[in-house]
Amino acid sequence: MNNKSPASGFWTYVAECMRLLYWIYFKPFTFKSWLRDIHPELRPIDNPFDKRAEFLTNPRLRRYAGQVWWLTAVVPMFAVLLVASVYTLISGESFNWFKSCVVLVGWFSRKGSRPWQ
Repeated sequence: MNNKSPASGFWTYVAECMRLLYWIYFKPFTFKSWLRDIHPELRPIDNPFDKRAEFLTNPRLRRYAGQVWWLTAVVPMFAVLLVASVYTLISGESFNWFKSCVVLVGWFSRKGSRPWQ
């Protein structure tokens, strides 16, 4: 029986996403090796959703693809919040949320960020 709570599973998933970001930026060779363990043909620049047909037989590939999607969706929002806070503190002016939201809408509407296409 699995005694893990849903909250514990959520935080494990978040920790895996943070590890993925760390590997992408600071340990690219570790990241590349880990991707080879998931799928022999997977490279850091590849879209994991191109291998969607293998999701049923490779749960690690499916989990990695989900993490990539969430990172693509969430990281830009946190980046905008961070930049807005720093900009407001340094300049003393209010942040233009409308322009930032328009950029985020453009980010989400690009074809590459929608895995179902």
